[in-house]
Amino acid sequence: MSLVSLLAVCGSSARWRPRISTLNSILRATDDALNREPVAPGYPVNWAEIARALRTVWLRSICRPERAVAATADFNMRQVQTSMDTWNEAWQRLCGLARPEPAASGGADKRFAAPEWQGHPIYRTLKEFYLLASDWLLRQASEAEDLSPAEQQHLDFHLRQFVDAMSPTLLLVSNPVALRRAVETGARALWREREI
Repeated sequence: MSLVSLLAVCGSSARWRPRISTLNSILRATDDALNREPVAPGYPVNWAEIARALRTVWLRSICRPERAVAATADFNMRQVQTSMDTWNEAWQRLCGLARPEPAASGGADKRFAAPEWQGHPIYRTLKEFYLLASDWLLRQASEAEDLSPAEQQHLDFHLRQFVDAMSPTLLLVSNPVALRRAVETGARALWREREI
């Protein structure tokens, strides 16, 4: 049962009807956004194959616990270090002790081209965590020596689909460009996107 139909069933009470009617449009837009193809229209995302690829990574990691523990420790250390560097740099800029603009990272990834992804510590931390996690996950496919080249390519393809679908730029709450545009247009841009 979708959120919208559940809300319709619960909304039969006259007391809740005004609140439900305003929430209904928001929930319908959210439901549509969650069920939309995340990467691009016409580019199907096969969630069953993605789940199989993630399961393969998980099974390979539990078969080699010493490598999994070392990789997890390295990943966590890099996350903590990146977060500390980001927030330390933000604090230094706030105190006037560092350069006004942080060093850009993320390479040529156009999704993170907005200045907030580099200058705002929350967005920068989110971006760095996403890039670290996606690099780690994609590296699992390239390090799978026991798989045939075709299986490696299959694993890499579906892991890339997952990584692209989980990008923080695809969600309104974690996309500074979309939030800015929503504020500038009074959320009319969001409603136009919903109608498309």
